[in-house]
Amino acid sequence: MKINVQRQPGFSIVELMVCLGIISLLIGMLMPAIQRIRGSAALIQCQSNLRQMGMAIHMYHNEYGYLPATRHEQVTHSNQNLSFSLNWQTWLLPYLEQSALWEESVRAVATGMPPFHNPPHVGYATVVKIFICPLDERLHQPMLDYRGQWAAFTSYIGNSGSMPGDGVLYAKAYLKLGQIPDGASTTIMVGERPPPDHGTAGTWYTYQHDGFNLNGKWLTPSGVLSCTPLLTHANWGDPCLKTPAPCLSPGRTSNPCDRYHYWSLHPKGANFLMVDGSTHFLKYTISDQLFRAMCTSAGGEVVEIPD
Repeated sequence: MKINVQRQPGFSIVELMVCLGIISLLIGMLMPAIQRIRGSAALIQCQSNLRQMGMAIHMYHNEYGYLPATRHEQVTHSNQNLSFSLNWQTWLLPYLEQSALWEESVRAVATGMPPFHNPPHVGYATVVKIFICPLDERLHQPMLDYRGQWAAFTSYIGNSGSMPGDGVLYAKAYLKLGQIPDGASTTIMVGERPPPDHGTAGTWYTYQHDGFNLNGKWLTPSGVLSCTPLLTHANWGDPCLKTPAPCLSPGRTSNPCDRYHYWSLHPKGANFLMVDGSTHFLKYTISDQLFRAMCTSAGGEVVEIPD
């Protein structure tokens, strides 16, 4: 009796290796595309964060009559002096659906405790998602600051000018929207600047004292950034000021000197919020002279924003 044995179709080892090779090749080709899509989504979200902050700043202006400033010295709320080192981003909380945190901050100020004491300043260690670029995974939870305390940091910093005091959100500025003769659409209000890993700059709740040296760590700039540090800053002894980088140039979170200029975790450039509420992605290839002109509010420069 003859028995016919039929072979079942299947893959040989060679065919299986070829298939695995093709799949690996396809995955390798798709990964850059996936990364580009994720990067584009993060860029869009980052710009959305800035636009929401821009709307909040304009709402603040409508209520108080001027733009928020670092180190207020004349504003009160419910008879409480709120000049106690609160950063300009703290003043935006009521307009960013963070009213409970704002009221908590008001109560904390009333205690007279420094703004980095938590409690009562719970805001010092409270992460606010809108203040974070989605690419910076470090900031989605509090980080240790230079004091060894847990603190919440921000990806964004206000523009105090090409030199301190000729920008928009500098200390005790109290500028009105009508006081931007260089043009609201071509003047930077907020830009990206990731905080350094060592935690000496970049908290959103309070600014850190410019030029203050604590155990060899320089606490500047925080809250606002001038594109060119004052020459007198060289007397502080911070080695980062000996060879300052261009106002907008690549950086690394591991390099403490990169806190002195604008940069981002996005490739090729950084996002910026203009006074009129619009956003622009500016590339590192922009000329330093043009970027400085965009940082002044009344410098009289003619500015054309590059594509």
